[in-house]
Amino acid sequence: MTRPPGNRGCLNMFKRPHILVFLAPAVIVYTLIMILPLFGTLQLSLFRGEAFSGLDNFRTLLGDPRWSASFWNALGNNLWFFIVHMLVQNPVGIALAALLSSNRLRGAAFYRTAIFVPTVLSFVIVGFVWKLILSPLWGSHPICSMRSG
Repeated sequence: MTRPPGNRGCLNMFKRPHILVFLAPAVIVYTLIMILPLFGTLQLSLFRGEAFSGLDNFRTLLGDPRWSASFWNALGNNLWFFIVHMLVQNPVGIALAALLSSNRLRGAAFYRTAIFVPTVLSFVIVGFVWKLILSPLWGSHPICSMRSG
């Protein structure tokens, strides 16, 4: 399939720099929260103290009876959690979503609201708490700011 003239894929993004401006915060946050700890974990797994040990740590983990029993137990627990999640939670969630999107369900709007309200309510409560903390009249932040200088 050929592209229409003028559509150059990723090169188009550089012609519209606002796309990069809007993507940058998400990419930075993702990198700080996900990618950097991943590399830190990789570094920890390949070093013993300050010395590079390569795969010796993994050999110890899998071969030493003091460590291998705990490792295989943890791996089994994770696999069990994964299987239960995939075979129980996902189908139940999809079935509920299909049921709530059905036009024949009586009171579907009520059920959708009842399921969605706790999600929204938590954000609203956090917003009100921050509004109270930052309030210039009775919030704790202005008082702490005045005392600290």
